[in-house]
Amino acid sequence: MQLGYAIVAVDEEVTAKKFYVTPEGFEVSAKATKLHGISQETLMAAGKSLEEVLREFLSDVVEACGKGARVVAHQIEETPFFSNNHPHSPHYP
Repeated sequence: MQLGYAIVAVDEEVTAKKFYVTPEGFEVSAKATKLHGISQETLMAAGKSLEEVLREFLSDVVEACGKGARVVAHQIEETPFFSNNHPHSPHYP
C-alpha cells in the first residue's frame, strides 16, 4: 500500500521519499483503511505500480550504498519481497 524511506549518507542531505502503491489484484478493506488511513480510492488516484516503486527504491538503495550510506527499514521483515521465503528476495535460499 505504501513505501516510505529515508537515506542518509555522510556529509549529504537526507533523501526522503514516500510512495503509494496501486492495488493490483486486491481491494483495500475498510478495516485496513481505518488502521492505516489509506483508502482504495487514494491508492487508485495517487498510486504507482509496485514495479515502478520498487525500481526507484532499489535504484536509490544501490546509489546510497555506493556512497557508503546505510539503509534502515521499519517492518521490512513483514514485506514479502524481503523475506527469506520470497523467490525474488536477495535472501532466498
